[in-house]
Amino acid sequence: MPHARHGEVELYYTTVGRRGDPLILLISGAGRQSIDFGETFCGPLVQAGYRLIRFDSRDTGRSTGFAGPSHLTAVYDAVTAGEPPPLVYGLADLAADALAVLRAEGVDQFHIIGRSLGTSVAQALALSEGARVLSLSLIMAFSRSIASAVTRERMQALEGEVIADEAAYVARQVRAATLTGSPAYLDT
Repeated sequence: MPHARHGEVELYYTTVGRRGDPLILLISGAGRQSIDFGETFCGPLVQAGYRLIRFDSRDTGRSTGFAGPSHLTAVYDAVTAGEPPPLVYGLADLAADALAVLRAEGVDQFHIIGRSLGTSVAQALALSEGARVLSLSLIMAFSRSIASAVTRERMQALEGEVIADEAAYVARQVRAATLTGSPAYLDT
């Protein structure tokens, strides 16, 4: 299992496709492991001649974790009270983590696809590394705080979970979609 290092952070990542093909860095949303970009998403890109890197962000999957369950509650409480959230790390740290993964693979230029919170990380990365970024694609970019759309009780229901394997990950994603998603569009 390849890992990249950024300071104290060890970042798990995988590559798909042939070395030398144009590279796409896939950046998942908050709490989403690299496998969130599955075969259905990745297969056509690889068939089109791209090499992909997907990674687990810090506090996710097989990468180093920092923020515990009580931290998520503290962030939620601060945001809903209109106060600045207590941050263990910020967007710049997440973008630097992505750069560490690219550095570990010796990547010079790359395309970026970001999903959900990954869209914010992707934009920060594009701003700091503009000459290296060939294109930027954003999926499910958001313009408001999740705290304005999801109740505290729903957020607490997702805290502190241990995800042991792919089956548990799928079950967790269905549960998260049930708790935070739009009921009109959820089809389990």
